[in-house]
Amino acid sequence: MSSDPANDGRSPMKLYEYVAAGLSIAATSTVELRRHSLATLCLSGKGTPFATAVSQAFDCARDLSLLNAARAAASNEDWAIKADTLLELVGRGD
Repeated sequence: MSSDPANDGRSPMKLYEYVAAGLSIAATSTVELRRHSLATLCLSGKGTPFATAVSQAFDCARDLSLLNAARAAASNEDWAIKADTLLELVGRGD
């Protein structure tokens, strides 16, 4: 996602899909991405060059414990879970 204001608050589902596939990610920092704490999400910006984020992502890709932690966190953002949450909210009438 770019830092364009149109992306503020947009859910980065592709982020979770990449992590669920076992990938580490290097990205430019945005407000939305900073809200997500995934062990294999490496952000550039605020003094961290993009090349450093890429290097960190390669390091993360070699660490099975980080990949597993990120996958576990991403599983909470699965579409099935989101659908169940929506159905629960609709059923309550909130």
